[in-house]
Amino acid sequence: MRTDISQYLYHWVKADTEELAIEILCKIIERRQLLGGDGFIKGKHKCICFTETPMNLFHREEHRYKKFGVRFEKSYIFSRGGRPVIYQPKCDYELLPNSLKWRHVTFEPPKIDFTWEREWRIESERLEIAPEEVTFIVPHEGYGQCLSTTYYSKEYREVVYAVPEDEPPSHLLPKNYKFMVI
Repeated sequence: MRTDISQYLYHWVKADTEELAIEILCKIIERRQLLGGDGFIKGKHKCICFTETPMNLFHREEHRYKKFGVRFEKSYIFSRGGRPVIYQPKCDYELLPNSLKWRHVTFEPPKIDFTWEREWRIESERLEIAPEEVTFIVPHEGYGQCLSTTYYSKEYREVVYAVPEDEPPSHLLPKNYKFMVI
């Protein structure tokens, strides 16, 4: 089994602090939906973004995403119109048919290279979250207990955390907590 490929897609929370990240995750849980945005998307298409990079690899570097997120089966996102982005030079954007322009991501190495994100998108204003289709991800048990206490429901699966960098390769799968969140 390859460790650089996942059957899951992740929507990670973008925030400057853990406190802000948990607030955003709580809003996602309360609304039961992800909202589309157009930041960093050429043509201002409203999209919901995901990564297919396995969570234990995604957080090895410090970046704008925190270890708070929502995990989906890749097949679920695909069935709702989600597709991998198209990495290409900025000048190739106009060569795409209008129906595919929402998938464009500028790729002009070495200066512009986001291929490490292995991004997928759904072109949409919002994605309703079906409780049976998601797993909420938090960085440690304290947040998991907080979420399970605040949003307890049998509908949602266990809270998991991103595998620490120093975890040996034989433990690449996330550890499940005994919590349930909405």
